Order: sequence, then C-alpha cells, then structure tokens
Amino acid sequence: MKTNFSKIKKNNGIVVGGGQLGRMMVQAAARLGVAMITLDKEHSPASQVSNPISIDSQHAPEFKHQIGSFNSVEDIEKLSKLVDIITIEIEHVNVAILKTLLKNHQLGRSKKNPIKIYPHPDVIEIIQDKYRQKLFLSQAGIPVSDFEEINACPSSAEIEEQVQQVAGRLGFPLMLKSRLFAYDGRGNFLVKTAQDIPRAIRALTPPSFDSKPDLSELKLYAERFVPFTCEIAVMVVKGVPVPGSSDPNIRVYPPVQTIHQDNICHIVHSPLRLGGPSASTSALDVAQRSITTFGAGAVGVFAVEMFLLPNNTVLVNEIAPRPHNSYHHTISSTVTSQFTALILAITSQPLPPLESFGLAVPSAAMVNVLGHESGEKGSHQVKRCLELVSGLKGVNVEAYGKFSCQKGRKMAHINVVGESDADVRETVSKVVRCLPANQTEELNLASLSRMSDKAAGGGFSDSNP
Repeated sequence: MKTNFSKIKKNNGIVVGGGQLGRMMVQAAARLGVAMITLDKEHSPASQVSNPISIDSQHAPEFKHQIGSFNSVEDIEKLSKLVDIITIEIEHVNVAILKTLLKNHQLGRSKKNPIKIYPHPDVIEIIQDKYRQKLFLSQAGIPVSDFEEINACPSSAEIEEQVQQVAGRLGFPLMLKSRLFAYDGRGNFLVKTAQDIPRAIRALTPPSFDSKPDLSELKLYAERFVPFTCEIAVMVVKGVPVPGSSDPNIRVYPPVQTIHQDNICHIVHSPLRLGGPSASTSALDVAQRSITTFGAGAVGVFAVEMFLLPNNTVLVNEIAPRPHNSYHHTISSTVTSQFTALILAITSQPLPPLESFGLAVPSAAMVNVLGHESGEKGSHQVKRCLELVSGLKGVNVEAYGKFSCQKGRKMAHINVVGESDADVRETVSKVVRCLPANQTEELNLASLSRMSDKAAGGGFSDSNP
C-alpha cells in the first residue's frame, strides 16, 4: 500500500520526552518528512537530531529540541500551538495536562482540526498505573497472573501486615510491585518469604518519602509468581482506521524472546524459537486482543510483554504504549521499524502490508549496552565497546548520544543480523564479550575474530540452534 507522503508533511508533532526513544522517533520521522519537536532537558539524546524540516522558515527555530519539562503545563501548551499531533516516548507523563489540551481544543482551535494525542490520554492513564492496567486486562478476559491491590496504609507496619495477608492467598514467592513509575526493572521486588516483606517495602519506597512519616500515598500491589519458560514480547501497531477501507490498520511483529539481567532487558532474540508455532500463535493472539481491548484511543505502537508458560500458553506481564527495547532490532531486521510504524500510525496513514513487519533476515538479535561505571571511565568503556563491535559482520551500532555515563544507564544498543540463529548467536557472544562489564585490556578486533562461540560466552537459551 502506497504511503501518502504529501499528507504526512502536513502533520507536525511533539514528542513528549527527549530520551533515546525520542531520538530514534525523530530520526524515523525525518525520513518520512515529518517535523518533530522534542521537549526535555537541555542535553537529552533527542536534542542532537531534532532539526527543523518541512515547515515554514518563520517557525524553524521553534521546531528544534525545546528545553523544558514534559510535566509542565506551560511548556507543552506553548509548543502544542505549532503542531497537529502529540505523542509520548514514556508513559509516565502528566495525563491531566494532556486531557486539558484535548478538552480546550488547544486554546480555541477549531473543532474541525483539534489537537490529536496518541495514544489517547485515557489509554495512557490506565497503562501507567500497573494495577489499573492489570485490572483492566483481567476484566477484559486477557490472561494475567493472579494479583491483589495493597490498600493505602499510613505506616510500614500496617503495609507489612497487609502484604502478609495477601501472601496467605497468593502464596510465596510473590512479586510486590509499585503501581506507578515502574519500568526497566524498577518497582519490582521478589518476595520469597515473610522475612523479605520489610525489605521489599523499603526498596519500593521512593526517596521522596524519606521525610514523610505517612506512607498513605505509597501505591503497591502484589502478584502471584508464576514459573515460566522464558519472557517474550510482541509489538502491536495500531493506526487510525482509514476511511472507506476494510483494513483495521493493525499489524503485529513476530514474537521475540527477551533475556533479562538484573531485571533490565539484556538480549533480545528474534524470532521466538521456544515453544514452537503454538507458542507464537498464542502470543500473537493475546497481544493483539490486549491492545484492541483499549478501543479507538489505542493508536501507536504497544509492546506487550508476556511470560511463556511450560504448556505454551502465555500470561501478559505488562504493556508499554510506545517503542520498546525488545523491538530495537527492527531498525536493522525489518522493512518497517517500530519507529517508522509509530510515525505512520499517528499520522493516520495506511500501514504497510504485514510482510513489511516480518523479519527481512533469517535471524536477528539486540544487545543492550549499559554503563558499568559512572563518569569518564564509564564513558570510555562504552566508547571502546562500540568501536570494537562495529567491525563485526552483521552488526549495527545505535549510540544514544548521552553526555554522561552512569552505572546501569542505557547508553546504546547493538543490533545483530545473520543467515542463521547459529551465526547470530556467535556474533552476539562476541558482542557480550565487549560490553563494559566484561572488557579486558587485551581485547581487540583480531582476538574477537579468533574467538569461538563457546569461548566468548552465550546469552541465548540452548533451544536456539
């Protein structure tokens, strides 16, 4: 299906947030002739690539990265005067601001041309609260693990008592989770026994509560721990229905296996091999049903993270209403990347055929590059890692342009493509050897080339040939 580029050029947008996702969204938009403003701190990753394109010269200076806060009413309102569309790079935004913009039709804008916000703030509001998200999915018949809300209590002792009661129903081990601001491994704690409960509550209490004797605003919930075979994900793309077309304008990418380290995505392997065709079919069905459940406001890209169970069924863990780490590989492995898909979806374009979302190579993977140390030494380790792997066959480096390195901070990712799973696995093993946490002084491209898969160390499950 042909894309209407002349129509796209009339749609300019704001990305609320300027991190690495905003950076890659802007890059994808530029290739489609869409001008995007990013709003975030001064030296955020998107600031380096946010440039004025496809707009009149009068507003060119304003169509660069804007320094401000994506939780500021004034900052968002000011920039929204220039655009037709607002989207997000992270779900933890101030939904009330976005709802106000819609309600006021952006400072008296004609009802025939209101500001469009994708996903709709009502959808973001449900998804950003992990308990509400789980409740919404459960009530819609989407398979999730058993869960219970932890009611607000003023003291830690009362919260502990309530968690203990919930554990009596759900059993140990269980996951104690933050309802808000939980992502990248933050906001989760595995409670193995009753003795772990006090430590879990302390770990999930934000530093902002240190001076507060009352913990009534601490929002938690508990979830039954379910033994699983592996963690997987499916990216669902949902566009605005095209008038006169019977195509629902929904596409799905092939399921992937995600491997985590310290609760942060470490390696992604595509396509999913574990569980065979039945597991992939189940994952695709549940993922698509999960997103369509949200209705017409669910426009954009949605990563549905799931657990694959031993019987090849799946449980939804959580949904991210934005581009996601698990599908960064699509920049190198598919015709239509997750970032291009997002731009097409929010600009009301017909989505490309399903084949454009499948792998254009036999096998692909992604490796996250995290800071191992903070400061200049950590930055040097990241730079050396990217220089080493850039010489490997099938490797594509995506650096995020972050000015400072912190331990555990996402600094880049490395995509790997190959003619077989075995080829990809061997290259990924070499990439893992170059990561900041694993580097040695004698490591160089020549030694990497001589390194066998076994010597380099793995990262994929044995089921990947």
